[in-house]
Amino acid sequence: MPSRLEHHAIADEMLALFARLPADSRALLLLVNVEGMRYQEAADTLDIPLGTVMSRLSRARKQLQHMTEGLPAPVTLRRLK
Repeated sequence: MPSRLEHHAIADEMLALFARLPADSRALLLLVNVEGMRYQEAADTLDIPLGTVMSRLSRARKQLQHMTEGLPAPVTLRRLK
């Protein structure tokens, strides 16, 4: 089990990786995974089609998964709220 210091280091690294995502991907991940919005709510908020929300989220999650390969602990997106 990682120590508290290791958890902070992983969190810092995840934030740095998150910052490398395109702004539209970051916005969607925040709305859906942090704020807990449904896909349609996120689409309405950003004034984009539902299909665009779904494809951008899928792409963003794949990008994060690719960027986190090799990190010491498995990283999953979970709702924080």
